[in-house]
Amino acid sequence: MRNRAKKVPHPIPNPALINVYLRDTQPNLVEERLDGKAAVEERRAAAVRALHALWHQWKAEVTREMRAVEAAWRDKAPAADHVLTIEEFEAIRQKAEVAEEVHFRLEVEAAMRVRERWIALGAPNLFDGLLRGFFDRAGRVIFESPNPLTAMRDFWEGKPLRGRRREDNLERNRTITAAVQDRVETGEENEKAIAAVAEALCMPYDTVHKIYYAHCLEERAVRGLRARLNAGQ
Repeated sequence: MRNRAKKVPHPIPNPALINVYLRDTQPNLVEERLDGKAAVEERRAAAVRALHALWHQWKAEVTREMRAVEAAWRDKAPAADHVLTIEEFEAIRQKAEVAEEVHFRLEVEAAMRVRERWIALGAPNLFDGLLRGFFDRAGRVIFESPNPLTAMRDFWEGKPLRGRRREDNLERNRTITAAVQDRVETGEENEKAIAAVAEALCMPYDTVHKIYYAHCLEERAVRGLRARLNAGQ
């Protein structure tokens, strides 16, 4: 039976985690082997939705800031009952002629203000370019695909995947247990070895702890048998 990874959006998309979200959108084979394709795809889709929410938030804040900047700029204009001098009239005429340039400059100023606020919250310096580039590339991939509708759905919701087989889980658990046991056999305390492996694999400590103690006796037995066989040779 084919299952689709359920939607698990990030609670509150955080500008400081933009690089983390971007990293989650490009999982590697090691992550798929350890966590399973379904879990990795679920995390990827959630990161895409978080980036999209931040992209819309960024544009909305720039729009609001633009209005504030334009209002401040208009306040500098002379009052309606003010008698214009030739110099003031010429300045206004020139402003009208370069209205597009003025608008661009105001937009740049508004974006700079919002960018400074987001960077203060922990966002990377070039976050707006990173977001724009990510969705531009995704859009090209989607619309150049043989089936854009399916590609669009998979991009936002995650690709339909078969559930992780029990054998895959066992293989992952053995790999994790072996990694911990390797450190234990060098003299490292169990809990420290578990913490080190959990950090290296970016997995919760409790998950690695549970896996190790569920399989460590089997791992030790296998290693003991292998050692005896090697000694017999």
